[in-house]
Amino acid sequence: MSQPNYLYKYRPFGEFLLTELTNQEVYFCNPCQFNDPLDCKPLLSVDVEMNVLERLVYHLLKKKRPDTNEWAVSRMNEYRYRASEFGEYNDGKEGERYYKRSLLNVVEEKLLEAMGDIGVLSLSKRWDSILMWSHYANSHKGVCLEFAFEDNRYEQLKPVDYNSDRGISVKDVGRWLLLEDVDAKRRVRDRFVFSKSRDWKYEAEWRAIQSPYGRSPSPFRLRSILFGARCDASIVTTIVKLFSGSEIDLQFYEIYLDNKSARLIKSSVDTAEVEAFGVRKSELFRLEELGANFEPVFEDFDDATEAPASDLPKGV
Repeated sequence: MSQPNYLYKYRPFGEFLLTELTNQEVYFCNPCQFNDPLDCKPLLSVDVEMNVLERLVYHLLKKKRPDTNEWAVSRMNEYRYRASEFGEYNDGKEGERYYKRSLLNVVEEKLLEAMGDIGVLSLSKRWDSILMWSHYANSHKGVCLEFAFEDNRYEQLKPVDYNSDRGISVKDVGRWLLLEDVDAKRRVRDRFVFSKSRDWKYEAEWRAIQSPYGRSPSPFRLRSILFGARCDASIVTTIVKLFSGSEIDLQFYEIYLDNKSARLIKSSVDTAEVEAFGVRKSELFRLEELGANFEPVFEDFDDATEAPASDLPKGV
């Protein structure tokens, strides 16, 4: 897949956005906060025999208490005992299926523990997605940040794969967690983070990852800020004035809906006008001052209405 020139981040307006813009930071989100409950949810692909799966689980349990075998053995016996409610743990029927599911639950739990502090930065190749403006930018009332892909400071940046099998190899999980195999870790991580359902393909998503999750200095150069079609003028004023006189050279755009094509288009913001007229006094005080300025004129007009017709200008 070819690299895009720009990547985009849809954001609602608020304190977090202003903090990130002021400090030039981005937020790497923990997967448990994702809106898709299946995103970064392990789908284990069982590519080992039952006896290998048992040994894998035993060593994963033993790793938690390496000073003794007894705890790991007791847990394995407990899984077998619970399976007896449905048959035998090795009967090839319901009992064995229950036992196998118990073992896979352990593998999944240990995998989630290993990936627990990972943070994901989600970006898109698109700025003109009506759905993403609706979902991630407060129903078109927020903004979209445009980052330059070129000269980014991040290595683990990849497009999301919407077409591959999302299954994570149990064998790879074992090789990573028990043998610290870096290639197995990469394969597990790629399936865990960079694979999503085809239903999300319209997002054209790219992701960066880091540990731990949370705020981090932005690895990208911010190039422009796009204001949603329903973005309030006060938000435009706030952000334009935030960057006024800064060392960051930005472009600002307003988004409009083209009624003919039902597509989003963008138009440059007149920043000079925003900076000159963006902040105003309270309407109450402005009206009072306006009335005070016009009062002498009204008095003169009253006097003029009492003047003889001959004193009025011609044509009146």
